[in-house]
Amino acid sequence: MTDMDTGAVRWLHKIARQNYWRVEKFFELDDLVQEGYYCYYYVRKRYPDAKDAAHIMQLFKLTYMCHIHDLAKGACASGTGWRPQLETAAWLSSACGPEDAAQRERLSGSDADAEMLAFVADAPPTLSRLLRILLAGDGLRGELRQRTSGRRESLNERFCSLIGVNPRDFDLHEALLNYLHGRA
Repeated sequence: MTDMDTGAVRWLHKIARQNYWRVEKFFELDDLVQEGYYCYYYVRKRYPDAKDAAHIMQLFKLTYMCHIHDLAKGACASGTGWRPQLETAAWLSSACGPEDAAQRERLSGSDADAEMLAFVADAPPTLSRLLRILLAGDGLRGELRQRTSGRRESLNERFCSLIGVNPRDFDLHEALLNYLHGRA
């Protein structure tokens, strides 16, 4: 298999340093660089007919960046209570020798709730608190309270009281729509 050229090695180290903060809970910088080498050799093995250096570099860049995003997604979700399972990365195992594949571990994004937990973790703090309460099911039972005027509390008022914000100062509906439109 062909060795990495100098430009690819420099790019790998630069991107690893720039994205290390995203996975520092679970990886050392050297481990993240090693993941990059695995990605490069995976690309070389997956596309043996690719001969153009620029094409190989683009494939490598895409593979490594997607791999970092997958790792970061798992690290982000773990802050919300998700406990990542360590297992062999199936798509990278083919780049390793059979004796190395069983020893190599990485974060797995296979948990069904991981995507939802990442969504909650990425939300602004007030929305994140509310979404965690809603996912846990706390505070949703019971009748809506009646005011002295006879009017019951709104759902927005109930949710705002759960997260400790004033419903007159915080528009929950608008905040949620802005967050959802920003993610699209």
